Amino acid sequence: MAGSFSAGVKRRVEDRKRRLHAAGREFVLDIGDRLIEGSPVVTGRFRSNWYLGVDNVVRTTTELVDIPHVNNLETIPEKAGGHVYYFSNALPYAMRIEYGFRGPDSLGRVYNQPPAMVVGLTIGESPQIARRAAAKVKAGR
Repeated sequence: MAGSFSAGVKRRVEDRKRRLHAAGREFVLDIGDRLIEGSPVVTGRFRSNWYLGVDNVVRTTTELVDIPHVNNLETIPEKAGGHVYYFSNALPYAMRIEYGFRGPDSLGRVYNQPPAMVVGLTIGESPQIARRAAAKVKAGR
């Protein structure tokens, strides 16, 4: 009888771990989707330069445009919990897009770009994104 109790507890613990990893994966994917959706598009290059790093920051850039997702999503491990995930955009003008910019352009004209706050808004939405990810995993038991 003691063996069946302990086997039941072990099954429940393993199920909880599996769901935790699945919810973590969903959360990371949803954060990436939000960054893509919130990125302003002029040429598509800024949107195409979001990268995911698992336990490290990726400083890569690409010349490609209109990539519809964050690069390196395949690096999310099967056991997603216990890692630190970094979303980065290493384009030299990424900070200007996030925080805005006022100054002369290359032709000397005054340029005023309001802040896009892509990362800031995504951080603000992260509690709701986490709840959605958990609900998605719970519904898919």
